[in-house]
Amino acid sequence: MAWFPIEFLVWGGLFVAMLVLNFVMQRAAARKRVPPPAGRPQQPAAVPPGRPSAAELWGQLRKITEAAEAKAAARAELAEVPPEGLREVVERPAPAPAAPPAPPRRRPYTRRNLLGSRSDLRKAIVLMTVLGPCRGAESAQRGQAIEEPPPR
Repeated sequence: MAWFPIEFLVWGGLFVAMLVLNFVMQRAAARKRVPPPAGRPQQPAAVPPGRPSAAELWGQLRKITEAAEAKAAARAELAEVPPEGLREVVERPAPAPAAPPAPPRRRPYTRRNLLGSRSDLRKAIVLMTVLGPCRGAESAQRGQAIEEPPPR
């Protein structure tokens, strides 16, 4: 049994331990996801203050669509019945669409735009620390001095 390295047993044991730990964690998570009992009614999700509920939004949408349908029906009725005094119907060109409103003016460069959020800044600092300075920015002389073998 001298040919069987002890390192293999250690690595194999760690691998099996990770598999068992993963299995136990999945079982624990599955127990937490047990659905609530059927006898208890579920409460609807609370609406944050200042925001309309879904029922109110659907009501507003219904009002808007009914108003738009009424306007379209009125326009269709007017287009079908020409006025008595007119002999010739001249179609007016459709008005040009209104230009979109100008975006609000903002300063082009603010600290938030340049640095982002705190977590982004923290990640950037860690990356700069790990990667170090750019070697492409070093002078050619310094690069040649490093590549030369030391004198004997």
